[in-house]
Amino acid sequence: MAMWIWHFGDFEMYHNLRLHMRRDEFDHQFPPFWRLDDCYHNVVFRKEVTTAEDGHVRVNARYQGMLEIDGKRYRLSDSWGDAVTYPLPAGRHVIEAKVMCEDLPCFYMDGVVETDGTWDACTYGGPWLKAGCSPMYSDPEANPAEFPFVREPLVPVSAEEADGGLLYDFGRECFGEINVRAVKDSVKVRFGESREEALSDEAILQKHEAGFTDRVSVSFSPCAFRYVWVGPALPVEAEEQLLDVTSRGSFRCSDERLNRIWDVSLRTFSLCSREFFLDGIKRDRWVWSGDAYQSYLINRYCFADSAIDCRTMLALRGRDPMTTHINTILDYSFYWVMSLQDYYMSTGDADFIRNVWPSAVSLMDYCLARRDGNGFAANEGNGWIFIDWAEMDKDTCVCAEQMLFMRALEAMQALAAIVGADAGRYAALFNDLREKVDAFFWDDEKGAYIDSYASGKRNVTRHANIFALLFGYTVGEKRERILRGVLLNDAVTAIRTPYFKFYELDALCDAGRTEEVTRRMLAYWGSMVDGGATSIWEEYSPDEPMEAQYGMYGDRFGKSLCHAWGASPIYLLGRWYLGVKPVKPGYRAFEVRPQLGGLEWLEGTVPVGNGEVHICLRDGKCTVTATVSGGTLCWQGREYPLEAGVPVIV
Repeated sequence: MAMWIWHFGDFEMYHNLRLHMRRDEFDHQFPPFWRLDDCYHNVVFRKEVTTAEDGHVRVNARYQGMLEIDGKRYRLSDSWGDAVTYPLPAGRHVIEAKVMCEDLPCFYMDGVVETDGTWDACTYGGPWLKAGCSPMYSDPEANPAEFPFVREPLVPVSAEEADGGLLYDFGRECFGEINVRAVKDSVKVRFGESREEALSDEAILQKHEAGFTDRVSVSFSPCAFRYVWVGPALPVEAEEQLLDVTSRGSFRCSDERLNRIWDVSLRTFSLCSREFFLDGIKRDRWVWSGDAYQSYLINRYCFADSAIDCRTMLALRGRDPMTTHINTILDYSFYWVMSLQDYYMSTGDADFIRNVWPSAVSLMDYCLARRDGNGFAANEGNGWIFIDWAEMDKDTCVCAEQMLFMRALEAMQALAAIVGADAGRYAALFNDLREKVDAFFWDDEKGAYIDSYASGKRNVTRHANIFALLFGYTVGEKRERILRGVLLNDAVTAIRTPYFKFYELDALCDAGRTEEVTRRMLAYWGSMVDGGATSIWEEYSPDEPMEAQYGMYGDRFGKSLCHAWGASPIYLLGRWYLGVKPVKPGYRAFEVRPQLGGLEWLEGTVPVGNGEVHICLRDGKCTVTATVSGGTLCWQGREYPLEAGVPVIV
């Protein structure tokens, strides 16, 4: 199948740049506070082919340049969309296309030779890499400079007179475009994730005013809303804008609240999955590495769409040289490296790893060059240690950062093995760092890792200890002390963001405490959904009234009420309750180890490579059916091989 091709990474750079130029709030633009890299604008595409018979090729390009076939030059069309056909006799040929444009240079050929991912591409003086491409752009009339969202009409469930206008309720969180038909000279429109936000004229992030001098209607750029206030009272038309992707995963159980949590989590994740994995759809609408890392794992248990994984990783990394950490955040650089290993385990896509390996090396070199005298990852002048929105001792070196540093070094070892590079350097660095972390941060009296040793406070929070359990850096008695003394200890300040609850509940599941995880999911996510949330919030406090929680970052309605990092129940229920994980890259081998977690029954489907596996625990029986072979059911101490299409009932 012929597809439009571009230089590897260019599509992501171009659309990342466009996306980050769209954030606006309080009637002004809000540029990101890190460097944004552009695509290349002058690219060469090349392929050597042998054709068995005489034929023709049809070519198209954005926008200008020339085609060379066996050294003979042809002019590419000056007009976008005007394809040109050339004869190609049987035999061996060297085909090159040199394309230049102001936005995204790309090239298309079909006929006896087709453009696809087997072509090479380079910039002048740069290395030859396999070209980027996507099945989304297989039509010669397609335009890779425009992202192909699906658009669906939206109909409000109610409308009421309020504040001199009409307040429309669309029933649930949406992302889309509003069109207002004019019967007056001008119109004001306010968008709100909550009713209170749409009715506020002072503190609202998204509000617009437009005139109708020469227009019968006016459209407002896509944004997040459930409620839309229009003044004066005018009719509206709405259209939702979504990524063309369908969930391959499912989950149902005996607890209807947990079913609702799964559904609302999926809606949240669907809205935040666009050109890339976004943090949320109202405020930032940016690509953040920490948020994206969790999205890759959630994606594994619903969409299993590897293309958005790749797009997001390439957009985040940008180009060399490194001048600051990804998103300016130290921990987010480590998450990016960790993402590569997780991606390979999910897909088995070694070609992608080989293409990005130089970027992984230069990123890790950047981190290594900024260690302190003890070899710890430390903050730098223009960097930021985030970890979580929590009260934490972040003086100088932070233990949670070192845990991520170690995990990233482990990932570099695995990536080196994939590309055939020497992993010894990273292994030595990991071993040295692991010894130093225990020596500097472990407090035997407290039975936990402290946040930081520099201040002398010896403060204990959950974060570093969660990572220690989750990454397997503690064993035996020390592991049990952390579990009992920190994660199961109400005296230690609770995690209040869905972001870090992801890791805490993941660690508890890994420790065999799924019944406790069920209780916590119902208490936190269940309370949110019971309160009427149609998507999962950026941060939430179950003991406060819903309407009192909209503020964040000093803004009355600053909190995102649709945040991807809140969709972790999809991951937790797929990974631990349905019990599915890859054992070999690309699910060539996979494990199914289901557990009820205190529920009466459960069933669901998890994507595994090019197939799915369906699990049902009901009435004391476990039934598992996979559409592909290579799986193993682990149930009550025994193992059962899974063959494609053959149910296993035990």
